[in-house]
Amino acid sequence: MTKYKDIFEVVKYFRDTAPTPPPFLKGKPNDYYWVDARDSLPEGLEWVNCGRDFSPGQLMPSIFSGGLYRGQTEIYSPCRPRIYRGFPLVQRPRELSVKYRTRFLASQIKTTWFVSLLREHPALRYARKLKIQINPNAIAQHYGISTDYLDLTQSIDVAAFFACCEQKDQIWEPKSEGQGVIYRLNSFVSLERRRSIAELVGLVTFPRPGEQKAWVVPVRMGFDFANAPQVETFIFNHTFEGSRHYLNMFNLGKSLFLEDPTAELAKSVINSSEIPENFVTDVLLRFGCLPEKLKKTFKVFAKRLKYHCKLEVKKKVPICFTKEHIRKIKLYLYRYKNDFMGIVHPVRTSNPQYLTNNRL
Repeated sequence: MTKYKDIFEVVKYFRDTAPTPPPFLKGKPNDYYWVDARDSLPEGLEWVNCGRDFSPGQLMPSIFSGGLYRGQTEIYSPCRPRIYRGFPLVQRPRELSVKYRTRFLASQIKTTWFVSLLREHPALRYARKLKIQINPNAIAQHYGISTDYLDLTQSIDVAAFFACCEQKDQIWEPKSEGQGVIYRLNSFVSLERRRSIAELVGLVTFPRPGEQKAWVVPVRMGFDFANAPQVETFIFNHTFEGSRHYLNMFNLGKSLFLEDPTAELAKSVINSSEIPENFVTDVLLRFGCLPEKLKKTFKVFAKRLKYHCKLEVKKKVPICFTKEHIRKIKLYLYRYKNDFMGIVHPVRTSNPQYLTNNRL
């Protein structure tokens, strides 16, 4: 753990110590690499000329910073995804009390519900047309839905923004007191033997992940991201000058949080006091309920949801995309279509992490 006097000193250290990128990774700021996503390919790189017409893939920003970063305005211990926050530090859901296990499963239900709504999203259909691979759970994470992911970014500046600025009543403000922290994930191996490595989100047909140069890393219950040996911790003192600098850099946060009907839909799901019964059933079965005991378990669990989470189980809950939502989404896709079809450098690799690994 290293401490610095302000955010400027931390950012300078990151830039000074970042390795020099190889020539083929020195793209312009708005360029993207088309990363071939087929698992059957061997590790390593190979330039190809066929690009997205060849196979499905992802658009990775060309920015190279020698690692992945996570900025927070405060240090939280343990450092873990939103879905586990406030819970006792146990290894698996069955070790939780009834109260916390019910809250955990309620979050899982809302995640499943939101992901199902995304299936009707024009942006998802457009991504399939362009052969852009999208992880719906990673998209849910970026819209405030509780998942087992932590957000990361390729951009040092984006990490600095989240480390210096906090949102109050939908307005981003500079933090001027206390200490902030930036975590740097240096190597792209698994955080744990049983868990996946960081996953590229990149430029997708949804607003926000592309602007935030987004990656995610899955973190299981009971695991502290900050204590992983692959993670470095950099603590700094907040200053008004430093925080204001990064707030202004991203136009008071508007550059990172574009207006998006998907955010409105996510907020409706998060704040809903009712949940559809079919997603309750799905989650109960996914977490080990035997089919022959489902009816009895469902009744007991519905009572627990009402008592511990103030959630009512209903046949249907009328939350969906409106015609106005669809119109705004299509307008966004039309406005930014050149970004999705623009300058890309086709790269073939079975391991997108190889492209940002600081050992290159």
